Amino acid sequence: MFASLVLILACTQGLPSDSTVRALLAPRLAAFPDSGKHGPGIVVGLLDANGNRRIVAAGVDTAAVFEIGSITKVFTASALSDMVARGEVKLDDPVANYLPRAVRMPVRVRPITLLDLATQSSGLPRLPDNFAPRDSSNPYADYSVQQLYEFLSRYQSRAPSGDELRAARHAPDSHPPRHARNGDHAHAGDARAVSTRS
Repeated sequence: MFASLVLILACTQGLPSDSTVRALLAPRLAAFPDSGKHGPGIVVGLLDANGNRRIVAAGVDTAAVFEIGSITKVFTASALSDMVARGEVKLDDPVANYLPRAVRMPVRVRPITLLDLATQSSGLPRLPDNFAPRDSSNPYADYSVQQLYEFLSRYQSRAPSGDELRAARHAPDSHPPRHARNGDHAHAGDARAVSTRS
């Protein structure tokens, strides 16, 4: 079951009541096209200036689990930012530092860093070549961390261009050109999950 997620991150005044929020959500929920692409509900997270939190839902239970898609990139980057601020990791740390030793992380001109994953500039493909979901409505349900490790260990990154090689020789702290890769954030999330388990 899919639902829309709306985050209200800061309110300087008091938060509206649950019934007021539901009344605001009702017409939006009714306006969803019946295309099969949207779930039957909306969940709103409320956070006031004092840190008080509430979750209000319309059309679904507040405990429902649902796919939030590409917004996970924001959460992954925020978690990485928090970890950097606490001194747990550095943006220029190679991703390989946070993976089991048996996993061989692909290398282009230099090792792929956490910053590369967060900025989608690692050169990794959008999806691993061993990604074959059994259920297209929940495509990541059966893709395991072990499958990701197998993909990373055998993936051959494309050869860097001459411009990339020259740039790497003359600017050791530079990052390769941006290549929009949605998969980078999935890999970052898995590396973070592994590092917190180790």
